[in-house]
Amino acid sequence: MDGYEDQGAFSPRNRIGLSGYYFFTWAAVGFVTPFLPLYWRATGYDYQTIGELIALASVGGVAILIPVGILSDRFRTRKPLIAAGSLTVAACFLFYPSVRDPRIFAALQTLMGIGFTSSVAITSALGADVFRRRAAGRSFAQVRSFGTVGFISTMVITFITPKLTAGGHFFPLISLLHILAVISVLMVKPPRWESTANGFSLREATSLLSNLNLVAMIGATFLFSAALTTATHNLSLLLHHLKAPARLVPMCYATSAIIEIPFMLAVGGFSDRVGRRLPLLVAFLVLPVRLLLYSLIRNPFWVLGLQLTHGLTFSIMAVVPFAFVNDCTTPKQRATGQSILNTASALAAAAGPAGTPQQPVTVGNGQVKVGLVLPLSASGNAGVAAQSMKNAAEMALSEFLNPNLQLLIPPSSQLSACWFRSAKPV
Repeated sequence: MDGYEDQGAFSPRNRIGLSGYYFFTWAAVGFVTPFLPLYWRATGYDYQTIGELIALASVGGVAILIPVGILSDRFRTRKPLIAAGSLTVAACFLFYPSVRDPRIFAALQTLMGIGFTSSVAITSALGADVFRRRAAGRSFAQVRSFGTVGFISTMVITFITPKLTAGGHFFPLISLLHILAVISVLMVKPPRWESTANGFSLREATSLLSNLNLVAMIGATFLFSAALTTATHNLSLLLHHLKAPARLVPMCYATSAIIEIPFMLAVGGFSDRVGRRLPLLVAFLVLPVRLLLYSLIRNPFWVLGLQLTHGLTFSIMAVVPFAFVNDCTTPKQRATGQSILNTASALAAAAGPAGTPQQPVTVGNGQVKVGLVLPLSASGNAGVAAQSMKNAAEMALSEFLNPNLQLLIPPSSQLSACWFRSAKPV
């Protein structure tokens, strides 16, 4: 026996509970991923600061995920840890609208990341507890696809009411959605552990790393997630750089999400039948092509077509690695195994966005370039004054008809002389 009395407990109640969790959790992600970077940008943060804040959410997960997984397996508990993680996220986002200091945002992002990654990882283990083992890919795809439905729902809402994403109005909605996710997951009734089953030990946790297939999957997930996360979190900034209309941002995210659902359902069952390696190979080959095409785009509307490939790769990586790890672990190792996998993703996410270089801010598009040194990323009154001076410069340029002038405002951390070689001093 492997630790459970009644395997295959994927009842309608459990299906609804897990589907609801993913729906509400990823509806919240639909606000965070595209619009939180834009919120920070409007606040005056530079691109590097935004990348670092995004990365800190994953840093928290890296530090806590494996201990949480071991704790869940050792004491055979899932739902309390899931609820604690999601409620932590909800509490953090209630503070976001009133924060201006990037150091406070850094602390909140770290705490939020701990809660979010822990909740998602342990929910994966809870799902594995109730799925039929030979149909883990298909079963997980069925409930995880509701996460995509939630994400699309957010994109539709923000497309219809774009003002909802301005000024941080969406933060209380994020908190509410995570609370609803907790209520949903509490519906799940997992199978009972055998009374004679031994608790999970640290030795068993470390023994997982002796499985070379599992180690290879973790390494591949890390590399893939580093590239994928960087592209996903910076997509809205790319659209902003290309001067895309506001409604195009949710359209691009929704385009990729819509096709995730049929792909996800197909890939889950397909991987159960033919194995996990073939769909993984497809994802690993398609992603580099997509990233290369991003760098060549000059028209923001071309991003819509390219997002279709994201739907394919994301649907594979959202389902197949989960099923792969489930194949490699026993029920007593599930939370730890899923936590190790999610740690690789979190570590990659931390490394990816943090490496996003700062970009200079430009005002105007004339041929005569003038350097303007402003501490836009500074906190407190200095940052407010810098933003006010930038606004004043924009207003001054707007008073002239097609001025042959371009103001170059460098990132605060990259005020180097070489950057100003093409600019005239003021």
